[in-house]
Amino acid sequence: MGVTDEVRPGQWWCNTHGVVTPHRGGVVPACPACMVMVVQAVTTPTGIICREPHPDRCRNGHGLSAGRMLIGWVGCRCNPEGGHRNWTCRECSDVQSWPPHDQVASPPYFGPGKDDTWRSR
Repeated sequence: MGVTDEVRPGQWWCNTHGVVTPHRGGVVPACPACMVMVVQAVTTPTGIICREPHPDRCRNGHGLSAGRMLIGWVGCRCNPEGGHRNWTCRECSDVQSWPPHDQVASPPYFGPGKDDTWRSR
């Protein structure tokens, strides 16, 4: 049984808490219990799919729709999902991310560019 067997079109889904009414105070809708980005069930010609939300606009007011933004992922240890989804406006290069980065919870980065002494070992 998959997510689309348990959710109806228009509903929001959290992988941990199931169907939820999302919190809308951040960059994208999030689960009110765990603040993880939720997906929305939508109907397509081939059936129900879960669609990941994205911000409507960048911080400079440009619309973020298909072809007007780049979608990416940056690995990070500051949250249980292992990184941050990011959306970059193709017009002004403004970047928005979810979930917010937690500087305190993130250990120092010791990879390439920071300290390359680890390569000689």
